[in-house]
Formats: sequence, C-alpha cells, structure tokens
Amino acid sequence: MKTKMFATALSLVCLLCSANFASASQIPAGYVLVPAEAFFGNESPDAILAADVSTAKSSVRVNDEIGYVGEDYSLVTVTLRDNSGRPAGGLDVSLISSRATDSVEAINPISNSNGEALFRIAAAEEGVSALTAIVDGQAILERPRIVFLSKAGGIGGSLLRAELPAENDVSDVFTNQVAISFPDTVEADTPTDITITIHDPDGEVAEDFLGTVEFVSSDGLAILPHEYVFVELDRGTHTFANAVTFATPGLQTLTVSGDASLGSQEITVSVGEEGGGIAGIETPVITSPADGAVLNEAISLAGLAPSNSNLVVFVDGQFFQNTESDFEGSFLKEIALTDGRHEITVGVLRDDGSVGAVSEATNINLDQSTPFVESIVLDPGNRIVVGETTQVAVESEPELKSVLFRIGDESVDLVESVDLGTYVGEFTAPAEGTYFAEVELEDAAGNIGEYPEATSILVISAITINEVKPTSRDGRIDLRWDPPTNSDSVVNYEILYGRSESSLDNKFTTSDNRTAWFIDELNNGTTYFFKVVSLDAYGKQNGGSEVFSATPATSLVTTNCDSRVILKWSNKNSSIANYRLDYGVASGDYAESRLLPDGSSRAEWEIRDLVNGTEYFFALRGVDDFGSVVADLGETSATPQAGLFCESSDSIQLFQRQDADGDPVLMWNAIPGATSYRVYAGTQPNTYDLATVEVTSTAFRPGGLLANTGYYFAVSAVFPGSHSSANLSNAVRVEVGPAEILLIAILTALAGSYLWRRKLARG
Repeated sequence: MKTKMFATALSLVCLLCSANFASASQIPAGYVLVPAEAFFGNESPDAILAADVSTAKSSVRVNDEIGYVGEDYSLVTVTLRDNSGRPAGGLDVSLISSRATDSVEAINPISNSNGEALFRIAAAEEGVSALTAIVDGQAILERPRIVFLSKAGGIGGSLLRAELPAENDVSDVFTNQVAISFPDTVEADTPTDITITIHDPDGEVAEDFLGTVEFVSSDGLAILPHEYVFVELDRGTHTFANAVTFATPGLQTLTVSGDASLGSQEITVSVGEEGGGIAGIETPVITSPADGAVLNEAISLAGLAPSNSNLVVFVDGQFFQNTESDFEGSFLKEIALTDGRHEITVGVLRDDGSVGAVSEATNINLDQSTPFVESIVLDPGNRIVVGETTQVAVESEPELKSVLFRIGDESVDLVESVDLGTYVGEFTAPAEGTYFAEVELEDAAGNIGEYPEATSILVISAITINEVKPTSRDGRIDLRWDPPTNSDSVVNYEILYGRSESSLDNKFTTSDNRTAWFIDELNNGTTYFFKVVSLDAYGKQNGGSEVFSATPATSLVTTNCDSRVILKWSNKNSSIANYRLDYGVASGDYAESRLLPDGSSRAEWEIRDLVNGTEYFFALRGVDDFGSVVADLGETSATPQAGLFCESSDSIQLFQRQDADGDPVLMWNAIPGATSYRVYAGTQPNTYDLATVEVTSTAFRPGGLLANTGYYFAVSAVFPGSHSSANLSNAVRVEVGPAEILLIAILTALAGSYLWRRKLARG
C-alpha cells in the first residue's frame, strides 16, 4: 500500500510538469532544476530510447543520508535501467530537490555505459530534502531523502558499507585490494546493488584510486556492470545501483578485478528461482549470524535449506530446538543462549526422525553483560592543578572496543596497555572547579556501560610566587617572598637548589608556611640556583617561583640612624684576627680608617657624628695579627637621616658614686637615640622584683634603703615608641649604713612613676 501511495504521489508530481521540464515556469513550486552538462565514463553508451527506461528498476542513490549545512556537498547517483534490468546509457537526466534553497549541480547528467548520471547537492539551511530524478518527463520511482543538519561536533559521512576482505585474501604484492558489498542471497532476474571499495595495504579506503575495475560471473547469462574507471569524486568507493542481475539459480560466483596493482576479490552468491526457493540446496546453510560474530542479544538464526523441510538446531553438539524452512527454502529462528562461546549447526530432520545433511558450524560469542569500571587511578591524584597533565588508568574487562574518559569538555580515548584490562591515557586539567569524570565503555559485542560520575576530581589554580628576594650571607642565602594571593591551601614550601639551573638536586622542606627561610652550609663565592614551590596538605607541589640565582659571601648590613650608621656583618674566616673599617663620602676614597676593638669576635660597629643626608661609603676588611688583609668583606653605603632613631649597639655601663652626704648615687653612660631609662631594683642578683622606675636622666639616687641590707640595680634604655632595649646593664650592689625603718624615701622617689612588681624588664 505504501509503495502504491508513493508511486501515486510521484505521478502527481509528474502531472504538474510538462513532458520535457524545459523551462523554469514548468517546474513544480519549491523545486530546483539544474541543466545537464557533460557525459562521463570510459566508453560511449549504447543508444536507447528514453521510453524504454524502467522507472521501477532505475534508482536514485545518495552517498550521505545525513549532510551538513554549508559544508561540502552530498553526491547523488542516478542509475537508469530498462525493463530487463540492463543499463540505459546516453540519456539526459535531471535532478530536482524538494527545497528551493538547495543547490543542485549536474556533474555528469548524461547516463554512461553503466546507466549512471552524477549530481551533487548542497544545503543552505537545515531540513529534509527529497530528491526526484527525471528522464524525458518520467520520474524515477525511487526518491531518496537527505537530512541536512547544522554541524555541532557530530560526525557525518557515507552510510554505504564496503566489507573489508579477510586477512588471508590480501596479498603483499598488490598495491590495492578490492572489497565487495553484495547480498549473500538474491533471487534470479532481480537487479541488485553492488558496492566496490578499494583499500590500500593498510586497510584504509584508497580515496585517490583512479584505476579500472571489471566484473566476471560464473553465471554466463548474468547482467553485470560495464568495465568502470574510478573518478576522483568516487573517493575510492562506487555503488552500482541495480547493476547485477543473476539469471541462473544456484551458487554463483562474482569476481571483481583490475590491473596488476589491484588484488581481485571473489564472492559466492546463492541465487534462488524467481518467486521460488533456492535451487539445488540439499545441505542447510547458515547465513546469519556470521561465523566468528560477537553478539549482545538473542540470536536470530537464519539460513537456507531444502524447501518446506523440518530442521533441527544443535548448540555445542547438543540438540537445542526444532525449526523449519518455508517454501522458498529460508528459515529464521530466534534462539536464546547463555553468555559465552557457542557452536551452532542446523540439520535436516528426516521423516523417520533421523538427522540428514548438517550445515557447517558457525561459531559465535554471546556477551550480554554491560562492561563496568573496576577502578580509576589518576596520577598525580584526584587533586590537580589547572593546565597540569594528568595520567589516567581505568581497569575493566580485557579487549574492550572503546574506553572513553571525559572531564569537562575534554574527551580522551584510552588504549589498552600491556596489562590486559587496563586502559590508559592522559588529559590536561580544565578550569578551576570540582568535576565528575565520566567513563563510557563499549565491548566487542556492542554492550555499552556509562558511568557519569566515575570519580570526582578537584582542579585548583596554581600557586604563583611572584618574586623571591635572596640576601647573601656568609656561607648561606636568606630567602624572603610575599605570601601568594591564593595561599590558603599552602601547608609548607619546598626550596629546591643546586649549582646549575637544570640540576636542582638539593631540597629543603619548611616546617610551616612562613615565607622567610635560609639555606646554609653553602660555599662563599659559588653561585647557586633556587626555586621555591608550594606544597599542599598531601605534600603535592602546586606551582611556585621561577628559578633564580644567588651567591653566598661575607656581607655588610647597614642601618641608617639620626647622625649615625650601624654596621653589622658575619664572617667565618678563621684567619681574621681583627677588623679594619675605612669610610668616606666617595666610593673607594676613604678619609677615615680605624682598627676595631675586640678582635675577630666583633660583628657590629656604630659610626657616630655623621652628617644627615650625606651618603657615606664603608669598606670592611679582616686583617691578621700583622695587619695584613686576609679577607675583604666588601663595600657598602648608607645615608644617615634626621629623626631616624635606632637602638644603639652600645651597652650601658652602670656604676655607683657617693654624694657629699655619703649617700649612694647610680650613674651610667648616655645611649644615642634613647628617650629615657628604666631602673630596676631587687634584693637578689638578676631578680629585680622590688621596683622599676623610669627616668630621663643618666643618674638616679636610691632612698629609703634598709641598713645592712644589700640591694641590686640594673638599667635599660628606652627608645621612641616605648620600646625598651632587651639588654640590661651590668648589675650594681648597693648597701647603706644606718637603718631606716620604712622605705619612705624610695616610695617618694617613685611617686608619679609607673611601678611594676615582680616583673623582669622586657621590651
């Protein structure tokens, strides 16, 4: 009924058109007619009248049933046949589309010796295009459709299938090999499509093949395609529509060959009587499933046998089911088996219950189980850094057809490693965030296992340490850097260092996430290379600094103060007996020079009475007992500034005197920069728990002391901001004669002062 309705619809289309479709005004609304251009083929077609063309046996075939808007084009082949199925060459063919927006171009509109005319169609918008071929006013009944889509990551391509030749059919001496796609069983006198595909030695389609193929059959009465020369548009595959018609029932061979560089291919076809069963069949033949097939569902067992026969199905050598063939000799039986490998045969059941002829066995592997993920391992782990390359390994069953790993917008096809069942690959970490990685498994039987949340992955941004500031010291390098802005996940740091930029062989791991550390036990004068990297709670590196260099050396450190400069240094040279300091207002031109006291034990010196705002240059050298220079600690500069108060390196020397009345008075030297002094009193050495008083002078008169009792005093300097020096002066013991009952005098002296009880002096 559908065929009749379709033919009627096409007849209506033809009624709307004139006999020759010569002008645009005669084309039905919504159709586009492109005029024919040139004949193609390797020989001139035989003359044939258009009236002899069979609209039923002729065909219209498309290479792509799915096309893409604005991308390339789809090829359309119109094949003309007469009522006997023979090619109709030399006829003018037109092709029209159901959509006016489509572009239809005639490449070879005159049918060649195989009855073929060639067109191509491109679409400007999405939709379905129905194609109609016209020959001298007649519409070919076959009217295929092409679905045009807007490309969005899908994969298009031809739906034609060319069966690959078996491995033992390929010979190394051939440059290319023929593959034939043709039914195993056909009826006599029935035109049938045949597709020829040319494969290169690697098994890929030889899209550049431009050679010749020819057809030979054991059926001397068969209608076969003419010798054909492949053209560039074929791209290695050509379908001859309704091109093969066998005339003699039985098993027939069809051979396709070419020149010496092309390996030929032969197939065997079962040809049945027209409208009847297969002639000459005595032994059952299983046509489906194919031997060696891997299946994932109930098996449809099909084949050929003597007409109207009772049949018996054997599985793995054991009786399984009965079935029967129809009057055409075909049989079809659904059989349900357990998963695994099985051997299936079909035998003819005689009237006496015995089994006659038995088919050759077909072996199948039934697998209805969905593959599943056993484990996923990520290296370096499930916590990764943006842009980091991560290795992934998925464990599942061996020999899967495909394993797809997807994170974000990135998909990775994993390949099976030498460890069967382990599939590996790598991906680049996407933008920061939490992801669920998806895994899709497909086995050889086509079972698909989808795991949208196979594992969770946390992607974090890389820690960036913009700048590390190295400071050279004697035998060590001090390192300081600003905390990175995204340092919440930093637990500690790893400092890598070595003697070349490419060999950071040494490593120091900090105990916490402070950003100031040093590397010691280095050689002075040797350049070292460093890199600071951050570590998270799992000990995993997450970004860091660039590689930088520094050279340890003895060094001078200056502190600018009001009218003075404090120098500090460090040195491990055991040959130094004393230090000599030279300084002046010009580099290398020193007006002052002095030998510093305390020998090699000194590590700082204060230069006073300098002019604020003037830059001074200081050079420090180590000398031996004879005054010869044995170490040069280098030159540095400093500029004293008014208002810059620094804690002096001078120590307070405390001593006691007696006034005119014989009472004790404490006195000490002034400390530059100090704004006041604190006096500490106690009854035990170094335990000043009696009183603390702050004074602005450099003398203090204790009063109210008990007779015959020893008191201990010490003094510290106070600098701007109420910062008290942590260094106390030497302790002085004071003892008076006549007793005073109460400490009235000392309490009076302390009036108005801040009193701390039982508290040691501290900054």
